[in-house]
Amino acid sequence: MTTKLAGTVAPQGSVLTGLDAGIIVEFSKENSTLFKANNTTCPSIKDTIKLGEQVLDLYGKGKWNKKWVIITELVEAESATVIISNSSNGKIELKANANIDAPAMDIADAEFKFSTLFSKGLESKIVSAEGLTPLFKIMGMKTRIFLPPMFKAQKVMSFDLFTPEMARGEYKDDIYFGYISDEERE
Repeated sequence: MTTKLAGTVAPQGSVLTGLDAGIIVEFSKENSTLFKANNTTCPSIKDTIKLGEQVLDLYGKGKWNKKWVIITELVEAESATVIISNSSNGKIELKANANIDAPAMDIADAEFKFSTLFSKGLESKIVSAEGLTPLFKIMGMKTRIFLPPMFKAQKVMSFDLFTPEMARGEYKDDIYFGYISDEERE
């Protein structure tokens, strides 16, 4: 990652001009990730053991679908940048459109109002977006042959594979967005 301040010479081959301030990110490996989150908070469910006992009880009573999961921990960011390359020569050049006289630049700081001047070989790019929840942890049922079910942390299927058609199709009754209160569980 290269930072170019306003009034300095742009790196060779860059589309940034001498007057521009910006950041250049170059990837040397396929599927590499740049992740930076600012001012994060991590709300979580503290007693996952009790939660697990309640889920197992509901499952035993036929009131819990084993495909359902619960988000037990979040990482919320005031602002964040996530860039994923899909090639060994992925590159992005970002121009700061505000605060360009700053002595240093932060790729995740929304105050710089970055715009993309050039990109290649990228799978995804979220640049200095505000109010993100970039990470989460889920727990759910794990059923096993000849052993009782258990409540444990789960791997997450990529949301790239989850489509609106799935939400309307066979999974439509399995998706719930929001908070479940004690009254809704009974």
